[in-house]
Order: sequence, then C-alpha cells, then structure tokens
Amino acid sequence: MEIKIFKQTFVSKLRNEVKLNLPKYRSEEFDLSEFDDSFYINTPFILDEESLKQLNSLDSNSENYKVECALLISNLLPGLTRYNARDERLWTCLTHTVLFDFTKQQWPVKEDNDLASKEVTTHFFAKGPRDIERNNPISSLWWAAKICENLEVINQRDALTALLVNSDFRGQIIERPFTAQNSVLLGALLKKMKTSLDSDKNFYKRSLYRSFFKELNLEGGNKLLTAFDVQSTELLIDSIFERV
Repeated sequence: MEIKIFKQTFVSKLRNEVKLNLPKYRSEEFDLSEFDDSFYINTPFILDEESLKQLNSLDSNSENYKVECALLISNLLPGLTRYNARDERLWTCLTHTVLFDFTKQQWPVKEDNDLASKEVTTHFFAKGPRDIERNNPISSLWWAAKICENLEVINQRDALTALLVNSDFRGQIIERPFTAQNSVLLGALLKKMKTSLDSDKNFYKRSLYRSFFKELNLEGGNKLLTAFDVQSTELLIDSIFERV
C-alpha cells in the first residue's frame, strides 16, 4: 500500500484544533473526508500490509506485547531511514489514519476535555525529538527497534525486552545520544539488564538505574567510551553497578 503523508500546514492545523476535534478522536475513526489530496504529499514509502494486519490483531494483554509491536512496526515501512523517521508529518499521518485504532489503544482519549487535549497533542503528534523517540506510540517503538538492531552481544528481541520494561528506563537510554548511538555500550548495557530481568530485576529499580546513568555520564566525560571494545565496556558497566 502506497502511503501519503500530511503537509506540515495540515499537521499544524490539526494540532491547533485538537480540542475542537475531540469528538473525532473519540470516534471509531478520525474523519478526514472533508480534506482532499491538496492536504497530502506523495511519498516513496510502501506500507507493509501484512505487518499492519498482524499489529492490529495482537492481544494487548499478551506477554511481551510492546516487543511484538516494536518488531512489527519496524517492518511496517521497509526502507524507512533514520532521516525520514524524524519527519513529524509521517507519524502524525499514521496516528490519524491506518494506525488510529492502535494509537487510541495505547492512549485512550480521556473524558475530561482539558486532559484529553493535552494527551492527544502529546501522543498523536510528534513535534520534536522527545515526542518522536518517547511520546508518539508508533515512532517511539520504531526507534526502539532500530537502535536494538545488529547489537553484537544481544539479539534484537532480547534487547527490546530489556529496553521496553518501562518508559522511564527507555527514556534514560534513548535520550542520551552517547548511549543510544554507541552500539557496543548499548548492547552491553541491555545484556546486563536482560540478565537482571530474568533473575531478581534489581537493576530495574528506578533509583539504582538513575544513579547508574549519572555515573556513566561522569565516566563518559573522562573516557572515550566509543573506543572501548565489548569486554572493556562490560567491565565498566559491572564496576558502575557495583558502586551504585
């Protein structure tokens, strides 16, 4: 299925009219029938319909639901680059069209209009890096799957399982470029967290992993972590966890 995306002016219009459009957000589908092709832009992207079908049929109560969602979303737009994945128009279009139901399942529209407007603006759009990487339920899972690809010491599924335990932990990693963009460091850290997840889950205590990242920031200021090999990185991670 070839997809079109919204023009930026249309994205801005939708964002400015969220409160006015709350009845549409509460309905079974977001009615766009009044807007013709002049509100859209053609793209070279093809939506993988089988991945879309599987995504919409997932049981939200199933084990590892978020992981399965991330894997399917990563296959939803074959050939999508990291550059194109920074485009708010793409994710806003998906949340208002073919993935409207999925988005509402992740973020049901509240009855209180003020709260509903705030949450719709945060989660149905993707204005900046934080929204794209953390708040938009589609783009955030695409980025999670992307950074968990091709890690040397842990496979993508296990890496996602460790990463998606909670949104705060995910944010601590994704919003730190020196962690998210260093595949050796990221892989070693997620391997350590997966081991903890499979045992006592001790490293998922908020106070502990936040202290860990503070110490890691200090280490990153004193050492060129991108030059560390896997063994050196794993030793560093172990030493920090022992301190905190």
